[in-house]
Amino acid sequence: MSRPDTHSEKGHAMVVFAALLLTILAWGALLFFISPDEIVERIGITNGYLILFFIALFGGVTSLTSGSYFATVITLALGGLNPLILALVSASAATIGDTVFFYLGHHGHAALTQGRVQSFVERLTHALERRPWWHTSVGVYVLAAVTPVPNELIATSLGLAQRSFFTVVPPLALGNMTLAYLIATLSVAATSL
Repeated sequence: MSRPDTHSEKGHAMVVFAALLLTILAWGALLFFISPDEIVERIGITNGYLILFFIALFGGVTSLTSGSYFATVITLALGGLNPLILALVSASAATIGDTVFFYLGHHGHAALTQGRVQSFVERLTHALERRPWWHTSVGVYVLAAVTPVPNELIATSLGLAQRSFFTVVPPLALGNMTLAYLIATLSVAATSL
């Protein structure tokens, strides 16, 4: 029986990892130079849902730019846009970003699991294997829906631990929707007190 070529598998994993990382860094750089306000000004107020989609997609990708995402949800909700539609639109976009990070971790497993990262991944994997799959899904939902833990950390960590896409990404999507809906409705409710 022939031995699998682990060198080429690791090389492929490194290329995929590098491509995903460069994409994320490029979007972060774009948002550093063009503010969300400029984007809104250029597109126009009537396209609020479209603006939110792109800000959630690009601004929600890193914890450094997530403030613009939350500010946009609040601003558009206070501007009269439907909180449920805001939640659906923003959750769709944020989940695309979360999926990129999940695959970054999943494909970067071979490239990144060395030293401290390997120890972390082994501990996480061991802890997850002792529990039913749905515990992971419920935990992901709760973390995404009601805590300030950045979703990219959740998605990347569970990708590195080689968790199933369906165990991680759908609960992240529901958590994204819940959080956006809570932010939108609570901001509207707070102004009517």
